[in-house]
Amino acid sequence: MPGAPDQFVLDREHVFDTGRAVPVCRNTIEMIANSRYHSLFELIGEGRQHYGIFQCGTVQGMPAYTANTQVSEPGGCGC
Repeated sequence: MPGAPDQFVLDREHVFDTGRAVPVCRNTIEMIANSRYHSLFELIGEGRQHYGIFQCGTVQGMPAYTANTQVSEPGGCGC
């Protein structure tokens, strides 16, 4: 993505390192697939198999958000 060659920050809970495949929940798949950013991603699989709950927000290079984290406005998908 122009201006973000190393990682793409979708929102405070979803940060994607360039070239690194990561497991995500069905909500995240739908959010990406139906966004203007869909062409930047390769979505692998059809989402039919459930592999458990995936941690949104703690991605390599990004700190985990906690109850004490200050944000200017609420956000995220609530995955």
